[in-house]
Amino acid sequence: MRLPEVVAVSLAVASVGVALVIASRTSVPNAAPIPPTPSALVESEPAGGQCQLGHGQKWERLPFRSGANDTVPDAKTPHGGPLAMADFLGTYSHSAGMGGSSLVFRANGTCTTSSGACLASGSSEGVFRIVDDRIEIECLSLAGRRNGNRCLCTPVWWKGCVYILGPSGDWMPGGFDEFCNAINWGEEPRDLYDRRNLEHLYMSEIRRDGTTSVPAAVAQHILRAPLRGRRIVGDDGLPRVDLGSVNGVWVGQRLLAGGHGVNWLRVLSVDKESCVVAPCFSWDSGPLPEVGAEVTCEARGADELRDR
Repeated sequence: MRLPEVVAVSLAVASVGVALVIASRTSVPNAAPIPPTPSALVESEPAGGQCQLGHGQKWERLPFRSGANDTVPDAKTPHGGPLAMADFLGTYSHSAGMGGSSLVFRANGTCTTSSGACLASGSSEGVFRIVDDRIEIECLSLAGRRNGNRCLCTPVWWKGCVYILGPSGDWMPGGFDEFCNAINWGEEPRDLYDRRNLEHLYMSEIRRDGTTSVPAAVAQHILRAPLRGRRIVGDDGLPRVDLGSVNGVWVGQRLLAGGHGVNWLRVLSVDKESCVVAPCFSWDSGPLPEVGAEVTCEARGADELRDR
């Protein structure tokens, strides 16, 4: 082989190697886009290190973010008694785009979290117990020993579906804010494999009876009437909507704007009569809606809670 040919082949191999390194550093088990998170809620990368390309990997990761356990309410069971293992054992999953995740609780107190996309997949093992009407999950090391990394989550019952919810505002599958958004917009309950699962909620694969039972802290974020407002600019120069706490607006709420620009907005902070907003999803990079554009939020779950 002549020298120019050797150089050309070497450059091609190097290019492929660089591409693989870049891909391995940017791929994640669940490749679906995620909502942006205020910097105060962002924490360091979960245990287990960066994801590499390949399937059938073993990780040391929790299904939900640790360190925000005070935001996870106690369960409100349909039978009115303390939470028991029989209330939530089974498989929960979500799918979105080209990826998805599952969470399995077993009667022997072990659990498995699995995630996958087209280029990478893997699973993590853990153990769980009930603590103060919440589920505490502790991650197991690759050697099968408890590593002390824990998170809390809670089951919620809605129209015969059971959801496992953790803290909101992380890169992992959805929490309580995401659940309330999905209920307000009529996106839940859904078909199990519905790809429009914007909020990445873990939902039971087996339907129960039609019972609805949610903690009071969750119910207060499920609107009883639709909201209608306008895009404004506050005195502080921040993009705002003229809906505030007096209207029932809460941090993390998903709003829909008309007109041109980004349509889905997420509430970042709330005052009495207005709220600061930003693009809801990471793939929305366009301009915010023009001042005066109508901003709404539906109340599709109102009838289910009206008499509760």
